[in-house]
Amino acid sequence: MYRFNLYAIPNFFTTLFLLTLGFFVFSRQRKAMPNITFGLLCLSSAIWQFGFAMESLSTLEKTALFWNRFVYLGVPFIAPTMYHLSVCFLGLKKQKKIVAAFYILAVIFVFLSWNDRFISGLRKYFWGYYTKVGILHHFFLIIWLTGGIIAMLNLFRGFKRKDSPLEHQRKRYMFLALVIALLGTFDFLPAYGISVYPFGYLPVVICLSIIAYAIIKYRLMDIKVTATRTGVFIAVYAMVLGLPFLFAKFGQLVLKGVLGNSWWMAPMVLIALFATLGPFAYNFLQRRAEALFLRERMMFQEALKEMARQMTRIHSLQELSGLLTGVFIRKVKVKYIGIYVSISQGEDFLLYTEGGEKKGLIDKVSSRSKLVFYLEEKQDILVYDEILRHSQVGKDSALDGILDEMKGLRAPIILPSFLSNRLVAFLILGDKRSGKVYTAEDINTFSLLMPQLALAIDNAMLYDNMEKQIKERTRKLVAVQNQLVQAEKLATVGTLAGGVAHEINNPLTAILTNIQMLLSSGNTPDRESLELIEEATQRCRNIVKKLMVYARKPKEDVSFEEVDVLSLVKNVVSFLSYQLEQENIKINIDAQGDVFTTLGSRNELEQVLTNLILNGRDAVRRNNKPGIITVVLDKTEGGLRIKIRDNGCGIPSEIVSKVFDPFFTTKDVGKGLGLGLSICQAIIEKHKGSVSVKSELGKGSEFIIALPAMRKIH
Repeated sequence: MYRFNLYAIPNFFTTLFLLTLGFFVFSRQRKAMPNITFGLLCLSSAIWQFGFAMESLSTLEKTALFWNRFVYLGVPFIAPTMYHLSVCFLGLKKQKKIVAAFYILAVIFVFLSWNDRFISGLRKYFWGYYTKVGILHHFFLIIWLTGGIIAMLNLFRGFKRKDSPLEHQRKRYMFLALVIALLGTFDFLPAYGISVYPFGYLPVVICLSIIAYAIIKYRLMDIKVTATRTGVFIAVYAMVLGLPFLFAKFGQLVLKGVLGNSWWMAPMVLIALFATLGPFAYNFLQRRAEALFLRERMMFQEALKEMARQMTRIHSLQELSGLLTGVFIRKVKVKYIGIYVSISQGEDFLLYTEGGEKKGLIDKVSSRSKLVFYLEEKQDILVYDEILRHSQVGKDSALDGILDEMKGLRAPIILPSFLSNRLVAFLILGDKRSGKVYTAEDINTFSLLMPQLALAIDNAMLYDNMEKQIKERTRKLVAVQNQLVQAEKLATVGTLAGGVAHEINNPLTAILTNIQMLLSSGNTPDRESLELIEEATQRCRNIVKKLMVYARKPKEDVSFEEVDVLSLVKNVVSFLSYQLEQENIKINIDAQGDVFTTLGSRNELEQVLTNLILNGRDAVRRNNKPGIITVVLDKTEGGLRIKIRDNGCGIPSEIVSKVFDPFFTTKDVGKGLGLGLSICQAIIEKHKGSVSVKSELGKGSEFIIALPAMRKIH
């Protein structure tokens, strides 16, 4: 009654696959009409495949005829359910009566299939028994094809409607599925006497898989990707199943001669071998095909990967946002982008940057908004079309508020970025300029990118915060340094006070003496006495003026200016020479040239020279002998040099390296804070110069200042 038939195996596998697929899609949304209709389509196709498989196994014509008529319990419903699916997808309510009419005709043809005028008998082919049609079958075939053609026309007209990219892509999937399904009509050819193996199970599996994908998947692959992978799948599937069939057909006699009645084991072993190699072949061919046909997509993915690598090296939020904007606008080719960042937990999300065609995105999104709560709950990429479809199918009114906020943000897609379950930022992307949908692969790539973006944003904010703190502390340190410089200057004024007072005392004595003489004589003041008084008064004025200029606090925002260093040295020496002479110390100037200019602060450079000369004075005092301080000016390659040389006590070699350290001093307690040389060094370095010291114990010291030539200092 039944015998083993290799050709029935694919039909049994197809039956099991279709039943499983139909139940899976139906169970996802049991009240959704597209899911119900798809379940009926899978059931109808499964009945067809199961009946055909049993017909192939039958050895008696009577048994084969029963299973042949059983096939038509499902086949008449395939075209109506496909047409019904197109109506559901497009929302064509006006065609519901036509759908009902097709279902009624399908039921009628089920009953007619048991009439000899519908199926007049069976034909015998190499794979087994097959239908021999009667006159009524011609009408069935016409109506059956009409249902499929109308479904395709519906979808074709649906492309003209202005839908979202996602819905447009679903229509493409449905249209592709129906085109593939048309290949299944070749199974009618053997019924009309044409000996072509009925391979309809293969396009049916592909067609229904595509439709199922379009129904249950919110995130679709690019149709080009699908077509490429489908082509590879068909090629591998044809190899796995087709080659063993050809081997069995053309090598059957040889195999029977070798293996006897067990000849069928050879094709089965070949199927098992090909089934094992099939996945490896599929992966290999898929990679090669994608590299050939999907080069642009692979370049776009490589651009995102490269961006992920660059993000780890960026320490500025501004630079990071610029990188994101550039890549998404130029590489991903979105119409616009907005980046919202929350500085700390609980704070609102502020629009940090925007780019692309549209400007004027909302400046702020509240951290307590429904959208933010939804993002924190889902922790996934949000696509407006997905949420809209989910709201319509599931009738979830809670999503309406989310949709309203996304519409207000003009956000077809939102990419959230989380760090330790905290939403730190999210990106708003506009539609692609090409009009294509964001595919599942796009979104998967974005998903991999977002955690790295969160780390990059966190690092950038950390560095930005550190930079602000460093700038603030630097500002405070500069202010403290300026205060120290001024304090040291005033301390120097205090040191000079005794000498200045003594220096002023002489002209004041002359003034007082002359005035007393004039008053006691009672005579009219003579010119010579008045001139003497004027000269002495002018001398006092100049001494006080120099002291006040030196002690004056410079303005913080004074820019550097051209400084005549020789004039500056002469001015300092003139200021200090009188009191040095009172202490039996001679000061000389040795200038190896006429012009010594640099850019800098005259007041600060005067302070450095004054401090170093007074240090030389202190060193000479310790020797208790006449001293000499020499200020030497000479030029160097690209700059100038000032040497302050004394014949004082010198500095021990073990402490020479410490003299510029803050708070280090060789003076007695209470005679100095040890900040003078440290401040001098800071001032010279501010002028892009350097200061060093050479000293020999008992013979004296030499401080060397190197300054750049006349050029702008930043």
